[in-house]
This record gives sequence, C-alpha cells and structure tokens, in this order.
Amino acid sequence: MSDAEVISAFLLLHSPDKLCVECIAWMAQLSAARVERVIPALTQDFRFTVGDGNCKRCLRDRQVLSIA
Repeated sequence: MSDAEVISAFLLLHSPDKLCVECIAWMAQLSAARVERVIPALTQDFRFTVGDGNCKRCLRDRQVLSIA
C-alpha cells in the first residue's frame, strides 16, 4: 500500500475529524516527512483539505488535514 493510500485510509476512518501531520504519522507509523510529501497529491487526487485548526487527537492548534 502506498503512503497516500495509508494516509487516506486513516483520514477516511477518522472522518470528519481534522488531524495534524504528526498525529497522522504516528497513527500510520510513517515519518512526518513522508506524510508531508504526500499532502500535495492528496489535495489534488482526493477530496482532502489542508487548513489551520485544532487536531482532534492532540488538540493542538496547527495545520490539519481532513476530508472535504
């Protein structure tokens, strides 16, 4: 399974929650750098959004990903 597929599976599973890169990386057992590399492809190929907000897992205010 590709990184994009793993990340999108976690976001679909936790939809409509918004999650930060670090929490997605921890949950998917990937490095944060690998998650960040996939973000442009996710926002082009899928209905994912990137924006500022509170992560539903760690509750920190930061950039979060979610399904549109």
